[in-house]
Amino acid sequence: WDCVMVALRLRLCQAWVLVLLAFTAFSWESPRLFLLPQAVPLVGDGKEDAELGLPPQQRCDWPKAGEPMVIAFLVLVHNARNANASLALVHRLLTTDPGVDHLVVIHVDAKIRKRWVPLLRRQFKSYPNVHVISTRYGSWGQYSLVLIELDLLAYAMNIPSCSRANPAKSCCWSYAEMLSGDSYPLFPTWHIRQQLQAHWPTNYLNYDQSGAVRLPEKELSRLRQHNSWPGYKYFNHSGLVWGSQWVCITRQFAQYLLRNETRTILGLFRRVFVSDESAIQSMCAHVGPAVCNSTSATGLRIHIQSWVDDFGSWKVLYLNTTNYDPIMFQSGALFARKLDDPALRRLIDARKPPFPQF
Repeated sequence: WDCVMVALRLRLCQAWVLVLLAFTAFSWESPRLFLLPQAVPLVGDGKEDAELGLPPQQRCDWPKAGEPMVIAFLVLVHNARNANASLALVHRLLTTDPGVDHLVVIHVDAKIRKRWVPLLRRQFKSYPNVHVISTRYGSWGQYSLVLIELDLLAYAMNIPSCSRANPAKSCCWSYAEMLSGDSYPLFPTWHIRQQLQAHWPTNYLNYDQSGAVRLPEKELSRLRQHNSWPGYKYFNHSGLVWGSQWVCITRQFAQYLLRNETRTILGLFRRVFVSDESAIQSMCAHVGPAVCNSTSATGLRIHIQSWVDDFGSWKVLYLNTTNYDPIMFQSGALFARKLDDPALRRLIDARKPPFPQF
């Protein structure tokens, strides 16, 4: 009997070791589970630094006279409901700005990739400017979501072309807009483009210093002993700001985030809960307006969403024709979430100009 118990304990220990190894593998930053349509690097290769050093007028995202701005819409699909809703989202993004080939990159969470990656690729196979990737598992409130955002930015930065009419033309987008699969544009894409183009190069990150979270004191104490740590100047005496994950950032700031030094600093956010609502926002707040100008005199916002008290736990409400607030069209927001109701989508699609200017 003692031998049997020892054997059972060993089996149990082996099972726990396998679980821990699996968790570590899916939480680490090394490339894995890449499901890419082509060989596109997901790490900085020096190009970011080179372009950051150019005069503004020589940068590819500098608005050219008579040329419309190109936007990279980066869509995070977490589950099947998200994936199904993203079909309508991407269709509206692609069809409501004629003559402009915006880039769309969809990240499908690895837990649903087997079904949804091939399905989405078939759905948009006639659009060379739509890419579907699956790089990792995402967990709510975990650093894995930050890594997915960086994967999307890096992939979008290395797309050679997103023009259907002129494949030789480089894909030079000016804004990267993070969206959920259940986001939906409140306006046609041409109006969204005009609003962003009017206020370029403002970064739209709504963050709050008063609601800051901090790195654990133990972590800060350890880092103070290593003055060569690249992020020492950023977070030595200041907390981390808090804001929405659904940001709209310039190409310049995206390039800054993909630098190897910046990614090292972002690695600290592994210790921060809900780091997807703090990492990019904190980097913008601390790097300053020279790279991330996040102030705007306009009322323009990226997302509007409604919260509901679900037995003491606040959750984002799924909008439909009976619970949505018409004021959202005047709120300054360009997108609403969570929205996957076909009737409400038809109501939004039926709206005609003139649209409000923010």
